[in-house]
Amino acid sequence: RPLDFVARSRSHVACIPPDAAGRRLFVFGGAGRAAIDGADPSDICYVVVGATPDELRERGFVAVDASSFGVFNDSDHDEWTLARTVMESGDDRGDESVGASDDDVTIHDALCGHDLRMNGMAIQLQPLSEPPASVDSDSITPFSVPSGSPADHDAAAGFDAETFLIDPFGGVNDVRSGEITHISGALAEDPIRVLRAARYRSRYVHSPEGPDSVSADAPDTVPFGLTPSTRTRMRNVSPELNRMSRNRIGGEIRKAMQHAVDPPIFWRTLRAVGALAVLVPTLDRGTIVPAGPDMYHREGDVFAHTMLVLEEMHELCCARDITGTARVRRYLMAIAHDLGKVPIADERGGLRSDDPPTRFSGHAAAGTEVVSDLVDRLGLPNHFEAAMRDAASLHMDFHDLLSKHPADIIRLVDNHTTAKTAETPTFATVWELLDLAQADEQGRLQNRGLYDNEDSAQYTEDPDAPDDAVQPVFDRERYAAVIGAAHTAIDTIDGFRALRTGLCETHSDTDIDNVDLQETLRTCTHCRTPDPWVADELTILRVDKFTDLASPKADSCDAG
Repeated sequence: RPLDFVARSRSHVACIPPDAAGRRLFVFGGAGRAAIDGADPSDICYVVVGATPDELRERGFVAVDASSFGVFNDSDHDEWTLARTVMESGDDRGDESVGASDDDVTIHDALCGHDLRMNGMAIQLQPLSEPPASVDSDSITPFSVPSGSPADHDAAAGFDAETFLIDPFGGVNDVRSGEITHISGALAEDPIRVLRAARYRSRYVHSPEGPDSVSADAPDTVPFGLTPSTRTRMRNVSPELNRMSRNRIGGEIRKAMQHAVDPPIFWRTLRAVGALAVLVPTLDRGTIVPAGPDMYHREGDVFAHTMLVLEEMHELCCARDITGTARVRRYLMAIAHDLGKVPIADERGGLRSDDPPTRFSGHAAAGTEVVSDLVDRLGLPNHFEAAMRDAASLHMDFHDLLSKHPADIIRLVDNHTTAKTAETPTFATVWELLDLAQADEQGRLQNRGLYDNEDSAQYTEDPDAPDDAVQPVFDRERYAAVIGAAHTAIDTIDGFRALRTGLCETHSDTDIDNVDLQETLRTCTHCRTPDPWVADELTILRVDKFTDLASPKADSCDAG
């Protein structure tokens, strides 16, 4: 129901201990879009017009910290801000909030500080007896708040049954027509907003209208588009991203990947406006590097292949309900996995030669160096670097998992399995690598002639593929069975099991607990003293267990 969140917001304001009575309250940000689309915003920010920081403190609000200008928490830790003329800024010296924030700032002044017209809207929570003096009455639209239990508190709170959307820049039209338009001067004030516009493109969709929308093959929804003026302005501002805070850049990228309904659109938008060349120059240059031999990579260049891999990874995450940081890690692993091909191509004859290289021996190792620079450039936390480095260095090796010696399989799985108590792995987990292998295999197009015509289960038809090209199908079940067998061998056979093989005949028949085991081996002249043989024995035992488990489903795992 379109405005349930407004009723909940009114109830919240009425019930919290801090006193907001007598002050004009608005909801900014995603609330305006929610009012139009009929969806709840992901978070609600309350904005107070005509107050000062000291006044809010006196009323019981708590300042978030000294560096956040005019940002407070109420007793439920929801965010409240004072109306201010510039909502945010920050260059390479760090993050900072700037602008005026006092009782002279009007609602119109505050909305002028927003980035996009769809964000330059506000919902006033109290009854609007008369238009704000700073806003044209034509910009004020009444909406009916739905009835129901959340609104039952309204009478006690002194609210009426209506709320108003204030839209001085035409944000409603942008949301309904599926367009992203900047507010004059906003992008130049804060170039990070280039990333935000790209993020919105990858997150929001709308139902197309017009003659083309009624055709049988027309999509139900399409991404938001950039108006020509905004696209031009983004291109002009993109070089300024070099001076912006790395942390803010990384924050926007993580948000984009976490909430995107079509992740490749984010990166394609950055490339279209020149921002990709600033932030991820290796990926941008990938547009002129072949992804590989034409028979295996009919999709074309490294950038095109990476976007297909990202698309496959998105489908996989949606199907398996992988969300949050786990989803972002997988998306960034997809971005990183083939970056090493670009410097290899540069070294072997140039990127723009008439006969560019199509084979990239060593690109896995080269990719790890590219990733280290990329993570620093994008301001990403260390665990992302670890996952992305592993994606670059291991993605080729992982494709050969089924043909590896069991000892090598067990070692790889053991090295990339996180403890159950670990919150965020400091490496790419074996399941993340498996997801990348699937996305990498299915994120390309190869010649139909490479397959046995009688086994069409190995590929699928892609209506957008070039002539006689098909999409490979990844045999995930076999890979998962091998990984599962390795996990079982690791979990059921530990170092104590290996140590027990060193007990002499006398002690092997006794019940020695793990605490006394090592002491017995050291003191008994007939037992084997612990030394490197233990690791060898552990490997042998695990390989035997693995082979018993994996052989029926993974007969290609060769113990020789």
